[in-house]
Amino acid sequence: MTNAAPKTTSITLVDSTNFSEIPSFRLADYLELGTKIGRCRVTYVGPNFLKHFGEVEEQDIPALALKSHTLNAWALDENVAGQLGIEEQEDTYLAHMIQVLKLGEAGPGIFNGYSNVHYKRSPKDGRLWTPHWYMRGDRLGFGALPFGDVVGWEIGDRFFRF
Repeated sequence: MTNAAPKTTSITLVDSTNFSEIPSFRLADYLELGTKIGRCRVTYVGPNFLKHFGEVEEQDIPALALKSHTLNAWALDENVAGQLGIEEQEDTYLAHMIQVLKLGEAGPGIFNGYSNVHYKRSPKDGRLWTPHWYMRGDRLGFGALPFGDVVGWEIGDRFFRF
């Protein structure tokens, strides 16, 4: 990942948001259709997201500053990873994905249809994936693509990293 030569992908640091420590977190508590997270109601949970991250439970999550970056040109994961310094062993806390949602539009997330992307290692296959969420109208959806998926990411997508 970081050995791949990054192209001239343009990513802008938008914000750094401080989060307090979280003793425990269970993602399944937020994935049932109709569940409200902040002002958003879950209307879709993709099969990859559910398979790879639906059972994630995190303990003793430290306080940290979560940085958010916006993509300024279409890019593949390798390019984004090179720009952000994503390492092979990258692993984030999905508790912060939900915390960003709870902050709503006043927080670092984007609610305009574009993706809010995190990099996380799947507990199912050990590979790096891109769990993400998006708002389309009043519909909140969760998806996940394997790192290196050929679809790539769009201008305006937001990436989170601590």
